[in-house]
Parts: sequence; C-alpha cells; structure tokens
Amino acid sequence: MRIVRITALAFATLVVFSSCDLLMSLLDLGDGGVTVTERINLFEEDLNKEDRSQLVATHFHPEDLDSFDQMLAEITVSTSPFRYSNAPFVIGEPSSIDTVGDAEVATCDFSNGFAVAGTVVFTLKLDGADYKIRRIVLTIEGASEEYVIERYGTRPDTGIPAS
Repeated sequence: MRIVRITALAFATLVVFSSCDLLMSLLDLGDGGVTVTERINLFEEDLNKEDRSQLVATHFHPEDLDSFDQMLAEITVSTSPFRYSNAPFVIGEPSSIDTVGDAEVATCDFSNGFAVAGTVVFTLKLDGADYKIRRIVLTIEGASEEYVIERYGTRPDTGIPAS
C-alpha cells in the first residue's frame, strides 16, 4: 500500500511540474492578455523587422483602423524616425504608466541606429484582454518637432480634436 501512495505522489508531482501551463489555465493564474509593457515590447520587436506589413494592424487599437486612418498611420510610421532605415530601434521599459480616463499612458526612452535619442509616449486602451496602441508621440532630443501617430479625428484620450 505504501508503494502505491509513493508512486501516486511521484506521478502527481511529475504531472504538475510537467504541465504548469495546464495548471495555470485550470487555476486561471495565466496572463489575462497583453499588458502595456508587453505591447510596447512587441511593437519594438516588429518595428525592427523589415516586413512591417502587419505592424499597424497588429498593434493599434481596432477602433482606430478604418482604412483611411490605417493608411495614414502606416505612412507616418514609414516616414518618421520610425522608418526601417533608422533601425535598430530600442524602446526602454516604461519609466511611468499613468491611467488617463480609460487609457494607460506609458512614457519610455527611445533610441535608433543613428544614436538619435528621445522620448516616446504611448497611449494604450484595452481591446478585450489585450492593450492596443491608440496614440504614439515621439519627441527627439534637440529637435522642436514631435511625431504623432494617432487616429485622425478626435484624440481618444481627451475627446478634443486632433491637431
């Protein structure tokens, strides 16, 4: 009888440790979706890929992606300091994440392959369980121009007209 208990305990321990994902899902301890920091990291990863065909569609909030807004965002990404010829891009972990209405605003340091540095501010909103980007403001150190990638129409975080 003791051998059966030891064998059963060993088997149960093996099953638990070999199927942590199953255990996590059964106990609902797994992640609930893509967090703000994870979305920024995923955006950075895709920003450094030569094939950017799904960059905007994958990372931007679907409310902002009617065909015209998506086209404008793709043009802005491809012509701003985010253009691929400036890679590699490094977007640091958020130095702050603040809640503004129903959005999260994350501020990060930024640099690219030409030693251009600055600050990038992401405004993100939940899409189901995943945070998606609503707006990006990139400010380059020593430059007076800001690069804004957002939905054209109303600023999602304020309700005021976009500039």
